[in-house]
Amino acid sequence: MRRELVIDRLGGHGDGIAKADGQSVYVPFALPGETVLADVEGERGALIEILQTTAQRQAPICRHFGQCGGCSVQHLAMQPYLDWKRDRIIEGLSLEGISVEPEPTLFFGPHTRRRAVFTAEKAGRDVRLGFRRAASHELIAIEECPVLLPSLEASLPVIVEALRDIMPDGEARIQATMCDNGLDLNIDSPGKRLGPISPRLGHLAEQHRIIRITDRDEPMLTIATPRVTLDGVELDLPPQAFLQAGSDAEAAMARIAVKAAGKAKTIADLFSGLGAFTFALARKARVTAIEVDKGLLAALDVAARRAKGRKPVTTLARNLALEPLSFMELNAYDAVLFDPPRGGALPQARTLAKSRVPAVIAVSCNPVTFAKDARALCDGGYRLNKLTPIDQFVYSAHVELVAVFNKR
Repeated sequence: MRRELVIDRLGGHGDGIAKADGQSVYVPFALPGETVLADVEGERGALIEILQTTAQRQAPICRHFGQCGGCSVQHLAMQPYLDWKRDRIIEGLSLEGISVEPEPTLFFGPHTRRRAVFTAEKAGRDVRLGFRRAASHELIAIEECPVLLPSLEASLPVIVEALRDIMPDGEARIQATMCDNGLDLNIDSPGKRLGPISPRLGHLAEQHRIIRITDRDEPMLTIATPRVTLDGVELDLPPQAFLQAGSDAEAAMARIAVKAAGKAKTIADLFSGLGAFTFALARKARVTAIEVDKGLLAALDVAARRAKGRKPVTTLARNLALEPLSFMELNAYDAVLFDPPRGGALPQARTLAKSRVPAVIAVSCNPVTFAKDARALCDGGYRLNKLTPIDQFVYSAHVELVAVFNKR
């Protein structure tokens, strides 16, 4: 049904929200204060026309915006955009009865993402590479993506050419990472294996600095081992390894963590991954990096052994979701940092709450699960003293944060 709607607010996914017949209607690409015409079906509305606009609207920076589902809020002016990201964290904490005044959102701008996950579809020699349309399985092939590092954006046609030779017909997930020394491609085509490396593809890789192609964890082509730098320390990047999306955002989060750790001499880095925070913290303190993925820990350990000017770093393989550190184990540290997956770290937060660790630094990409972890810490006698929103995933609904807790 076609309806005229007045948009009241912006939802957590970037949709404009209006009221119609007593229920909420979500309209993508509409902004608060606008009157729009939309085709409404249930709680979803498809934007047809903006009848009355708002001063908060700006021109998007990408020609694919509005079709590609990678970005949801390129049309929102900068200050309300940053406030919206900050408010998402405030709302998540309010659900757990926690009131806090966050720092201003740190913005790193477009052209900063070194890592992206694309979808590809192939039929014969025809390859389409891009992102899903919002709330749809339809693939929108892209020719530009200005949130990416310029070098990664410029590689889009090269990735398509590589997929023509190696990808089987059907669909695949493509993880592309622009490393210090070139492009790393990980291709996952469900239920199928990649084809052999052709001479054409080998030449293409050498010409355009595609330094590695892997079929999930199986190397198909390696011209050089992909290298990344974390706080001045070079690491070999394992296939499919998690890496923070932007190096500038990663460095800013590490600076906050180091400052919060203060004069700590021993620090536990929980869910450490490759060591996004380990090496920064190790400038001043002995660090124990704990992570379930042994491949990531092995890469971190090798890098730590060759790093200069750092305190000792030790590693421990442990599934903290199933076997969190006990409060007695935690009491051996002057500070603890935890950076869990999107599901949060509630079992570990509960044991942290029972500890006497003076400073706890939480890094999170999910305001809702972070709020649950924060509630556990606050119930155990910690005070949330500082919270900084980090806009690492620019123009998307995602927001990162760094929070600092101290024992009362």
